Amino acid sequence: MIMAHANETGGKVIFTESVYGEDISGGFGRILSSEIRTNAAILSAILAMEEGNAQVMSTDTAYKIVRFITQSRKSRDHWENTQENAFCMNALTAFSRAYDREAIHYTIAASMDEKGFGRAVFDDLRDEPAEFVRPIENKDPGRKTDVTLWKSGAGRVY
Repeated sequence: MIMAHANETGGKVIFTESVYGEDISGGFGRILSSEIRTNAAILSAILAMEEGNAQVMSTDTAYKIVRFITQSRKSRDHWENTQENAFCMNALTAFSRAYDREAIHYTIAASMDEKGFGRAVFDDLRDEPAEFVRPIENKDPGRKTDVTLWKSGAGRVY
């Protein structure tokens, strides 16, 4: 029944909350609920159910919910209010415990047309994100090419 309230895009799963088919964003619903908090609560509940080895949703669905939750912060280092911060951090902590159990140690590299333009080593979940930049060259516009990401080692890449 919960999945019936999901809207899945190419990269995210977003749950919408309603009461008897009515949107609850108006009135007291505006202060008593939020789409982000709802999604975090659903992720936490499903991960808690899966602790007992019951496969409730696919791993891909869990990642897509996490993507919605993390991207909803935009460029801020927090969510909109205290409740969202608490619900989201609890959900992300549960997600990390469920899916990031193995220690990480990997190298990731990027290349375009087999020419490398970035490399980073990750040894801890708290490592800063890596950013690879390749400036656009005069010959690039209108040209078809391949960008390859290569990973060696243990751990999940986000």
